[in-house]
Amino acid sequence: IKNLSYAYGARKILDLNDLTIDQGKKYLVIGKSGDGKSTFLDILTKQKKADGIYVNDKDLKDVQFSTYADKFSYVNQNNDLLPFSFEQNITLGKKMSKYSLKELVTIFNLESIFDKERDNLDFEHLNLSGGEKQRICLARAMYRNKKWLFLDEAFSAIDKANSDRIHQFILSNPDITVLSIEHKVTKETVSLYDKVLLFENKKIVSMDVEEYINSSF
Repeated sequence: IKNLSYAYGARKILDLNDLTIDQGKKYLVIGKSGDGKSTFLDILTKQKKADGIYVNDKDLKDVQFSTYADKFSYVNQNNDLLPFSFEQNITLGKKMSKYSLKELVTIFNLESIFDKERDNLDFEHLNLSGGEKQRICLARAMYRNKKWLFLDEAFSAIDKANSDRIHQFILSNPDITVLSIEHKVTKETVSLYDKVLLFENKKIVSMDVEEYINSSF
């Protein structure tokens, strides 16, 4: 990222000089509301246009979205479930993955939903909680098994026990790069990441996890 600037009208949100995101590292993204964290992820996922983003030295503007989108999964707090069966909501019809459906159902604590309506999960009438919906969306992202995972408060509605287990599962995978925006974090959760990206005054301060823990907890 080189000389990235982004504004909503006259209000500048981001003004960054230099930042490198390394393949395979796990980044915890923190900062106050309105400091540009979600905008930053929207830019990295080509949902918003901005200059100054390079992927392996190639300008992101020159990369086709269809090609780029095949490299990452993106989960936000809106819990976007699809009008398909439970199984199809996670697999999206893909037959093969690094993970089996049964394995993900267990890890994401979805057995009760899976057993109840395996073939025809009617989300409208199941009255799923926000945490259950988020766990389904996260399981879908892991089933896709992409190299990059962008999370925008994807754990906000998940209880601590499930959140801790899912964090451990996702962040222990050495093959994926993770950028995760979170507002409520524990020392144990932070310690699973490689870096902390602190959004402050339109800038991003990259900190070692140990430095952040010592200064914030």
